[in-house]
Amino acid sequence: MILLKSARELGHMNIRVNAIAPGATATPRTVADAGWEDGWAAAIPMRRVAQGADVAGAALFLLSDEAAHVTGQSLVIDGGWTARGAVPDGRSGVSTENRRRDSRGSVMPVCLSGVLREARR
Repeated sequence: MILLKSARELGHMNIRVNAIAPGATATPRTVADAGWEDGWAAAIPMRRVAQGADVAGAALFLLSDEAAHVTGQSLVIDGGWTARGAVPDGRSGVSTENRRRDSRGSVMPVCLSGVLREARR
């Protein structure tokens, strides 16, 4: 909501407000976990996790003149993961059972609540 509100309020000053929403991204911490990259790659339609360069490329696009008329958008960099809604299950790789519906009926992976729990620790 703050993204959209900010885009509305700042647009008349030609200030663009956008967000980047990366999915599973390789970092020193994530790749240190055995099986993490393979598990997530199996859950992503493009069959690989994002690299830092993937996220940086999105940021460069949003900062460029090519995005001069882009504001109020959240650019998802996840290789199609949110379109699939599957998560690694820790056993055979991918499970589509780990999903629930939000208040609008859209499918949301349950692991998002796990990510939030982990971030609070």
